[in-house]
Amino acid sequence: MLAVLVTAVLATAALVLGGATPAHAFGEGKLLLKGAGPYYTDSPAVTQGVAPGGTKSFSVKVVNTGAETQRFELAVIFASFGSSWELFAGTKRVTAPYLTAPIAPGESTQLRLRLSVDRGRPPGEYYVNLELRNPGDLFGSERVSAVATATRQTGTSRNDLFLKTGAQPFVTGGQPTIFGPGDAYLTAAALKPGGTASFIMQLRNNGATPTSAVKVLASPEDCPQDYAVSIRQGAADVTAAMMGGTYTTGVLKPGARIEFRISIKLVATPTCDGTYLQFVADGADGLRSVVAHAVPAVA
Repeated sequence: MLAVLVTAVLATAALVLGGATPAHAFGEGKLLLKGAGPYYTDSPAVTQGVAPGGTKSFSVKVVNTGAETQRFELAVIFASFGSSWELFAGTKRVTAPYLTAPIAPGESTQLRLRLSVDRGRPPGEYYVNLELRNPGDLFGSERVSAVATATRQTGTSRNDLFLKTGAQPFVTGGQPTIFGPGDAYLTAAALKPGGTASFIMQLRNNGATPTSAVKVLASPEDCPQDYAVSIRQGAADVTAAMMGGTYTTGVLKPGARIEFRISIKLVATPTCDGTYLQFVADGADGLRSVVAHAVPAVA
């Protein structure tokens, strides 16, 4: 009788386990993100510019880095107030947490995230934070942030800074406050070795009166040794002056602007997941800041 009971229990357990989602070790998946451009990156954040009321699309890739075929759960753990999001598997809209189909070792599956900023929302960064989990777990091993920087296209100060890359709209940094530095971030298309991220930056006097000299400082952050930076004002190379904190303008009349072309070239094997080049304009109306973000591509 005992043998029959044990056999029945084992058979039932095998049936239950056979139909269950296979578990896998913590950290056996990789979460990659793509904004503008053809390549994914493992940067923890990718930022695109958007006018309030607009939408940006991000591609999300789930990679099985383990040794067995397994499924993963993709969860949305935070979304900024004033924004909305949609997740798609192919053309089908899906909900989150989303359970992937079984993924073979070394293979991946892709989804699409649409992030919209409500019309009338103030300039700033609007996030959707994604997390990759073992099915049924409360916490995951991978997190990335898809970010839309909502921007006004007309400034308000006598030393406004605007930044753009590719087909994205200009973003503009605000006045630092006790709640944050007021930076406006923008991520260029991910770079293969030898590739260059290109940005256009404009310093504009959007006030009603002329402004005295504006000082513009450039500060690289995170593995700057992997990248070569060039900042040009027309034919003049102003890289050393901005990096050294000695660059200043003359008087800017109302409506005047100065344009800079910025190049960030990946010249070495990446030692981190991206670099930031912060620009700060110190003028009559305080500080204004924008940040050019360059990230390495992954296969």
